Amino acid sequence: MASGDWSRFVLYIPHFQRQKFPDICGSSSKLGSNLRTYFWVELRKPAFYDALADYLFFSIHDSIMHKFAFTGILILLRLFLFFYCQDYAPYVLLAQNASFTLQILNTFFLFLSMGFVCLIFSTTVQQSEKKLWLYNQKLQTLASTDSLTKLPNRRYMLNLMDKFISSNPNENFCIALGDIDLFKIVNDTRGHNCGDDVLQSVAALFTKMCHNKGHVCRWGGEEFFFFLPGMNLDAANTFISQVNISVAGHPMYDGQEVFHITMTFGIEEYDYHSDIQELIRRADEKLYYGKKRGRNRVVF
Repeated sequence: MASGDWSRFVLYIPHFQRQKFPDICGSSSKLGSNLRTYFWVELRKPAFYDALADYLFFSIHDSIMHKFAFTGILILLRLFLFFYCQDYAPYVLLAQNASFTLQILNTFFLFLSMGFVCLIFSTTVQQSEKKLWLYNQKLQTLASTDSLTKLPNRRYMLNLMDKFISSNPNENFCIALGDIDLFKIVNDTRGHNCGDDVLQSVAALFTKMCHNKGHVCRWGGEEFFFFLPGMNLDAANTFISQVNISVAGHPMYDGQEVFHITMTFGIEEYDYHSDIQELIRRADEKLYYGKKRGRNRVVF
């Protein structure tokens, strides 16, 4: 190809791509050799084929009108080539059988290529949907889990209770709010790292004790919330009292010595007409009543 032909080719390089051709678009004496060298190197790079696929499959055409315009240009180009070839006699006349065979092969490979393109698109879409689904699952987990204790958070627990009441309107349940006694003193005297260890330790204990009996979440700070479906007030009091005893007997370690903590709990039973916020408010009142009465107790 002559140097002038290469010059005309450069005119078709998109303006936003010319920054990739600094030595090509700015030189005229070595234009042809530079282009041949550049494209020989680029054709051997996988990124070249990715960029080509992006262009052919309209990835760079972010507007729907651009997509239609580009498709229209391809159709017009095909029609132009068809009618252009009608004005010229073929160099070789094929026999009828050969022409028929060629049409069959042309049709076969046309549909084969269409099937290949559809396979590529369908596979890409399925992979994208799978990645999107996994990403959404990860986001839902992050949005509903406390990062420190790995327990569910308040949002998750409220949604769980709403679903339970909606699907089991006549089912009894109890809730309980628990707060670690004098937790600020633990943070101030033993350090915040020790305070985090305490929260993680009691969270692991609650998870173990609530297995197949109820649900627990970190409500906020040093407060924990228990949702006990199917339990009446007496059964809930028995269970939470066991939890309270286990917490008091569970050894904590700050790196130098072993110490113990206590908790105070307030329990409220579902009365079939109060909403969730009202039940939580009453449980919270019982919790702080227990705090005023000396802590380390269960109020129901």
